[in-house]
Amino acid sequence: MERQTLGAISPCFIVSDVPAGIRFYVERLGFELRFSEPVEDPFFAIVGRDSVQLFLKAVAPTVLAQPNHTRHEWSPWDAFVYVKDPDSLAVEFASRGLTLGMKLENWPPANLDRP
Repeated sequence: MERQTLGAISPCFIVSDVPAGIRFYVERLGFELRFSEPVEDPFFAIVGRDSVQLFLKAVAPTVLAQPNHTRHEWSPWDAFVYVKDPDSLAVEFASRGLTLGMKLENWPPANLDRP
């Protein structure tokens, strides 16, 4: 059987307010809105930047977002995005008014070969 090439993955984040989520990703992280439904007051949206995209979904008022770090201290990430120069990305985010809760850093260590 021929092995198929995977093109991308799009995590789906549960949020309580999709329009607020769209504003955060667009204004603070430099993403673009790729899709929202319905267009006015959406309950679902796709935001993306370059080859990265996320689905944002409001399920119900009683279904709240639960970031991984609130579930267990050893699982701090909800998603991992590779970028060649995290310092430049941090500067860009700061220029957009974003305050990071922790320093962006090279991980895994720079001595590992990465594309």
